[in-house]
Amino acid sequence: MHEETRPIATTLALTMTRGMSLAAWRRAGLLAREWALYEQLAQLGALGRIVLFTYGDPPEEATLARELAPQPLVAALDASASPHEQRRQAAELARTSLAGHERVVVKTNQFEGGDVAVAVAQAARDAGARAAL
Repeated sequence: MHEETRPIATTLALTMTRGMSLAAWRRAGLLAREWALYEQLAQLGALGRIVLFTYGDPPEEATLARELAPQPLVAALDASASPHEQRRQAAELARTSLAGHERVVVKTNQFEGGDVAVAVAQAARDAGARAAL
């Protein structure tokens, strides 16, 4: 870790834009560029584990995640579900994937899907974490 850098959180919960996935980033040629920020933060020691809330096919997303550094834990939401159902799914996945984490920063890539980020932050708090959005 860089001597002046301290982890900002034990976990970064990243919510993708509604309907977006790692596979879509790859097809568009954006995966390396989009992931570079998280790779750099990890190299600096500025964050711990990453939980990625995505709208892609779970097996395909897990395969793509294994190619990334740092490797995120994938929490796949049903892209065909209503926004209300996606928020419910995200909260349920967050309660299990973020349980036991002390400090969680929730980040969304764009405003579209930000409601999912709010649900994730609240679920992290409900699970006992200090969470910031």
